Amino acid sequence: MEQVIYRSYRQGGVRYTDVIAQGAPHFKWDFEEGIFMRANPVWAQVTPDTKFAPAVISDVFANNNPLYVEIGIGNGEFITHHASNNPASNWLGFEVFHEIFEKAINRVLRGELSNVRLLQFDAELFVRMLPLKSVSGFYVNFPDPWPKKRHKKRRLLKSWFMELMRDRLVDGGSITVATDHEDYAMEINENFAQVSGIESTLGAPYLNDLGDYYKTKYYRKFAATGKVFFFNFKVKL
Repeated sequence: MEQVIYRSYRQGGVRYTDVIAQGAPHFKWDFEEGIFMRANPVWAQVTPDTKFAPAVISDVFANNNPLYVEIGIGNGEFITHHASNNPASNWLGFEVFHEIFEKAINRVLRGELSNVRLLQFDAELFVRMLPLKSVSGFYVNFPDPWPKKRHKKRRLLKSWFMELMRDRLVDGGSITVATDHEDYAMEINENFAQVSGIESTLGAPYLNDLGDYYKTKYYRKFAATGKVFFFNFKVKL
């Protein structure tokens, strides 16, 4: 198998702030077996001066079914569970680490799930690429907490990224976040408070249990200790 190279956009010299431009070429969704793209074919299209037109979701899934996005799919347990139980919806998942990405691929292929697409790449590029008001729900399960003080700037869930997600949600669309890291939970709470146009559905800033939330192996490991923090926000109507 070809060695898969993963570089962050910082290592690759690419900045995503102005990467989307009307009239620019479209990203080429070259999915292997119609399901997944590893990092190398993505990097073949991404250069420091890359510009892409907003994605056409029907080009990705060949339909216009509701779209759900999971950022950080791990071994794919969560996304395959929901995709198999919701065949009339589309599921787009991102993961940067090669070994667990391969496990996710195998889960999707074993399940013969035609409504899943997986990319081994930074989610930020593709969230920017998604059209406004095109996503029914985002899930961010146990994002890397970057616990060392000097690394906290690398955390994904800053207010600007939450705003990117908000702008791509359909009316009534939701953002669901789960973390087992208390310090990160407090930062997430502070950052969500800065984002206009969304509101918590929980009656509290966060809860330690969502009851019917699908319990992956990773979730079960931390749920017993009571150290899981859940957030759920919806676009205000």
